[in-house]
Amino acid sequence: MMLFRFLVLVGTLIMIVITLVIGATVMLGVGWLAVAIPVLAIIGIIAAARKLWRRFTEPSR
Repeated sequence: MMLFRFLVLVGTLIMIVITLVIGATVMLGVGWLAVAIPVLAIIGIIAAARKLWRRFTEPSR
């Protein structure tokens, strides 16, 4: 009976560690996305603004 309790405790600890590692990995992944999405949006806005600026500032033909 003591061995069974020990195995349950060890199994529980292993599962907790696995859960924490997976959680940390997901958080890092989401963290990178949280940084990357606004940066890409800003780059896109700048590119669109430059294109519009060129279109409306070119001399008429």
